[in-house]
Amino acid sequence: MAHRPILANSCALAATSREAAYRIPAPVVCERSTVLVALDLPAVPVASSCRSQLSDRLAVFVAGGVGGEPAVVSDLDGKPFDAHEALSGVDLAVLVASEDNSAQSAALLGRAAAEAGATVAGIVLAGIESPPRAVLREMRRYCHMVLVSSGPDDLSEVLLALRA
Repeated sequence: MAHRPILANSCALAATSREAAYRIPAPVVCERSTVLVALDLPAVPVASSCRSQLSDRLAVFVAGGVGGEPAVVSDLDGKPFDAHEALSGVDLAVLVASEDNSAQSAALLGRAAAEAGATVAGIVLAGIESPPRAVLREMRRYCHMVLVSSGPDDLSEVLLALRA
């Protein structure tokens, strides 16, 4: 039996009823549960603007919700949540920081999200010449991907690329 080359459009040519029986008739739906956590005060307006630009599936929290306690996050209305509770059951956790004083929160929340089984992304909102080193070091320990951004517009683009 002679072998035929596999063409780039071979899958599209599977048109017989026998071959079509293996196709999945449902449309591909990629709904993810995404949590966006602003680790410091300058990151809060950037995170809240992404919430308004994207979907309602995106939950936005602020680290250190009550008295600066890193194990507590609060929503944009100020309601406190335990960090482990807020991150349980999510598919994607995005940590956003711009200052070195949020390194402890980055470590705690990054570890909690990784333990919850979420994909963890870290975005540092700073100039590439002078990123905050301490928070960047902690994000590299716990995040699957880290981006040093040159502007606040990058966050919404990254969230769209990650299908948040």
